[in-house]
Amino acid sequence: MFLETSGFFCVFVVLQKYRQESVNMWKTKSYVDLLKYKICPMTYRSKSLNKYCSLLSDVIHDIPPELLGSLLYEELVEQSDRAQFSEGATGGALAFVPFSQSEGCLVYPGGPGMDRLNFHKVALLHPGERPPCLDASGSAPASFQLKAAIRQISCGSLFGDCCVAVRSDHLCGVWRFSERREPSLLQVVSTPAAATCVSVSPHVLGEVLVASESGAAHLWRVGRG
Repeated sequence: MFLETSGFFCVFVVLQKYRQESVNMWKTKSYVDLLKYKICPMTYRSKSLNKYCSLLSDVIHDIPPELLGSLLYEELVEQSDRAQFSEGATGGALAFVPFSQSEGCLVYPGGPGMDRLNFHKVALLHPGERPPCLDASGSAPASFQLKAAIRQISCGSLFGDCCVAVRSDHLCGVWRFSERREPSLLQVVSTPAAATCVSVSPHVLGEVLVASESGAAHLWRVGRG
């Protein structure tokens, strides 16, 4: 008996709350009738309007052709610029590894597809009163052709040895070099989800943190998995 009474009370409370938050349709209809609005004779269900649309669809355009052409041209130009160089996709794809106060190695992507990794030793010159500049004429850059566009470069150095991690969409590679040793590839791994960030450990050489598009972060120990 108690359960039946409590159940009836709950239903009564719900109905009372529903009535308080609802609006009587009769009052709504009366208010709308007082507005004396006019119904458009050409509604979307009009048969004559549908016939006119079928006959004049090739003549009357929803968007003027001149406006549509200019907007399409702007969109194609913007897409072409993004395809050639996307700042969002290549941000951070440049690194400098110092060997001394005036010498170092510039690591950067190259090629039409931004898929060539370059290691170029440079020197910082101070030509008199003019601002300092980089001299890259001492040696040719060491280049590595990759299979995808370079998205990010991260580097770290410890006791003269340098470790460089390179990220593309689904591939990550690690190179090692020093002032006297040429760059050499250590390992390449593929990621099931698109990689969004890579960071070389500044304390342990050969440890790389890889973050993926799914939100997961993986600690990659080069040569050990």
